[in-house]
Amino acid sequence: MPNGEAETMEPAPLTREIAEFAAGIRTRGIPAEALATVRLGFTDCAAVLLAGRAEHATQAVLTFARGEGGHKESRLLLGNERLPARLAALVNSTAAHALDWDDYAFANQIDFGIDKKQPVALSRRRTPAILSGPRTGG
Repeated sequence: MPNGEAETMEPAPLTREIAEFAAGIRTRGIPAEALATVRLGFTDCAAVLLAGRAEHATQAVLTFARGEGGHKESRLLLGNERLPARLAALVNSTAAHALDWDDYAFANQIDFGIDKKQPVALSRRRTPAILSGPRTGG
């Protein structure tokens, strides 16, 4: 920062409102099936993020992001390293989509029929602890 000023960033009003809403959610009253779908989605996202963190695209974006500097406020790739929120989001989303094995759209319940065995086999070879079981929803 110029003149040694510390960078402080307040969340945008919409971001703050969404965060407050999410933090206030209570699971009581939410159907078990809906909670299971949310858990599956979060687990799937974390797994593909971890599987994609060593991919060339992720590493290229990571190199760029580290060079940008700024207030280190958000975790990177589910680890301890931190970057500014906008850059952590860029790196994390790049990793989560670097392999893009998803062929199933929850919103419209369409399975595009891509053979799921090949990515799972590849994932076992590359990152055996991350994606070792069969995919669901297809």
